[in-house]
Amino acid sequence: MSTHIYVSADLTNEIKTNEILRTELTTSNYESFTGSHFEQKEYGDDNLIYKAIIILISYEPDSTYIESDGRGGTCWCANITDSHEDECMVYYHFRKFEDLISIYDSRGYKFVNNYNK
Repeated sequence: MSTHIYVSADLTNEIKTNEILRTELTTSNYESFTGSHFEQKEYGDDNLIYKAIIILISYEPDSTYIESDGRGGTCWCANITDSHEDECMVYYHFRKFEDLISIYDSRGYKFVNNYNK
């Protein structure tokens, strides 16, 4: 089973990230975050820290993105497996990686960048 989630590009106006991550995000090389993950900031009631691992990020522009010259729609898809979710794989369709970080931040997760330069 899998779920597709379409992330609104207007979800967040600003996100606090370290300067290295901010530089990487501006290059739009989101594929480099494959293998990185989100993990809970604090232990849950069951003393487990859940992780959401980015299996793949691929460039997949939708028709709205193509027809609006990139002003609307989504163009990236992150395949994520989350140990806290019931679904095996969740597909997040987004335009800005910051929006994906914001979603997980609101759930109490932090982004762990495994990007090797």
